[in-house]
Amino acid sequence: MPFLFAVYAMCVCYAMWSDASSFKIPNMVSVVLVAALLLYALGAMGSGDVKMIAAVSLWMGTNVILEFLVLMTMLGAAIAVGIIVIRKYAVAWRDWAGHWPVAARVLDVGEAGKVPYGAPIGLAAL
Repeated sequence: MPFLFAVYAMCVCYAMWSDASSFKIPNMVSVVLVAALLLYALGAMGSGDVKMIAAVSLWMGTNVILEFLVLMTMLGAAIAVGIIVIRKYAVAWRDWAGHWPVAARVLDVGEAGKVPYGAPIGLAAL
């Protein structure tokens, strides 16, 4: 939870700096902050994901945040579908995956049913 407050403080500081330097507070900064906090509060996203989205959004600037969020969502959905498929066939693939540490980890994640959202956030940011 302290990290969440740090993200909040960074976003507020950016808004203050933007206002002081250009007399404008970008709407997308507020939208991203509120959306991320809402997803965290609903348990749909972890605090690390929220922090990463906020930090990446500040680095890229307000002119591409919407595109970033759309791409991130699409990549996250693709990974979620992949995890659903992995979960369905995990038992059949377990023997094969035992020989490959990365494949075994992917099966572990699939069986846990969680989506590691750092990957879609990072890919969209790049």
